[in-house]
Amino acid sequence: MMLIFSCVLDKGYVKNVCLYNGKQGACNFTVGIAVIAFFIGLGFLAATFFWDRIANTVTRKYIAFGDMSFSGFWAFLFFVDFCFITDMWRKTPDIIKNGLSGLTKSNLQFTIVCSLVCIFLLAFQAYMAYKQLNEIQND
Repeated sequence: MMLIFSCVLDKGYVKNVCLYNGKQGACNFTVGIAVIAFFIGLGFLAATFFWDRIANTVTRKYIAFGDMSFSGFWAFLFFVDFCFITDMWRKTPDIIKNGLSGLTKSNLQFTIVCSLVCIFLLAFQAYMAYKQLNEIQND
């Protein structure tokens, strides 16, 4: 997640104009969902660290359900983001793309790839949280 918003914030803007076809929404949406996912992910990481110390089964169930719900919904948001920024990159004129430095172009394309990877990682995380929720309910 951190790679996504850092690539866009570093090289995604020129004079406060988004390089994904000049659509501010593409950069704003990408940075927004990546930053929110990063901080919520830190919260779930802390919950995982303290998992053995949580004795209450109901609390564990809520944490696992929250992890599953968050991961599933955020996988969907990253799918929307992937489609959106890919389309905006496709619609960006070749004159603008050719005028970009290699590092800038690589950062923008890497953001697209990371959004695609995040879809699968978050879907896998949702599946693992689902398995954990089933284990809690069967105990």
